[in-house]
Amino acid sequence: MILLGVIFHTLCFITPVIAQQLPTFINYSNNWSLLNPAAVSPDFLVDDYYRLSLQATYRQQWIGLEDAPQTQSLAGTWMPENHPILIGGQLINDKTGAIGLTGAYGQFAYRLNLSRKHFISLGLNAGLVQYRVKATEIRLLEKNDILTQQDGNRIIPDFGIGLFYQYDDWLYAGVSIPQTFGITNTFGIGNQKYQLTRARHYYAMAGVNLYLNKDKTSYFALSSWAKYLPNAPFTIDINAKYYFQDIFWLGLGGGTTDLAHLEVGFIVGNGIGYLDGRLTLGFGYDFALSTKSQLLGNTMELTTRYSF
Repeated sequence: MILLGVIFHTLCFITPVIAQQLPTFINYSNNWSLLNPAAVSPDFLVDDYYRLSLQATYRQQWIGLEDAPQTQSLAGTWMPENHPILIGGQLINDKTGAIGLTGAYGQFAYRLNLSRKHFISLGLNAGLVQYRVKATEIRLLEKNDILTQQDGNRIIPDFGIGLFYQYDDWLYAGVSIPQTFGITNTFGIGNQKYQLTRARHYYAMAGVNLYLNKDKTSYFALSSWAKYLPNAPFTIDINAKYYFQDIFWLGLGGGTTDLAHLEVGFIVGNGIGYLDGRLTLGFGYDFALSTKSQLLGNTMELTTRYSF
């Protein structure tokens, strides 16, 4: 109930615990910096006036299911004018039942101008992650059995790398390894040991903005996100959004995970307050397309970003 799976290794008396891996997002096109450290802000892509972006995301997965995954994140990126760099940072907290992590990262990317419209960036995330396991709350297959009496708590370094290509203000693509090194943490003492393993992930993203007017306030945004995890199915997601007059957007998406996405968002003007910024508020909702996926319940996500 608390974990997706617990497996015994009887020869070494070590139990590998397999839980949710890196957090996923409905509105992934607005969470680029968490997925690829070389990616620019979505607002900067549309208009390079927006060089500083601050963003917060809250995600509740599998609504109604006990101990379901929850994710909260804060992120910021800054692209100094007349300097080919991107500086930023992220805070992320992810919890699934008795297993949780909290991470803090710094972000740096170098942006190379290949020509007047072609750009390519190479980026790095570096930080520390605290892994937590409340082992006494984990119930195994046998009734009244527990894993161990010792909870786990460990802080280790983590790194991510990414490559991002941009053509003008309408086309982009990127690849990344957000967790460059596979991490295996062993907790417990004596014969009561267990492992929390997080495998290396591989991401690819691409998208295009199709503008409908000269001032770029109305357009279609098409995006995709492909994920590969060793010993897991390759997945790809495709999303389409329609932005209307810098007022609101509507989105629809889906992919090979048997999930469909619905999105709605609002843009509170360009030129808000004395900072002359752009505030966006977005809501996303996942719902299952197959009977098997429906057993876990649906997912909701809230995202807000301020760029100036």
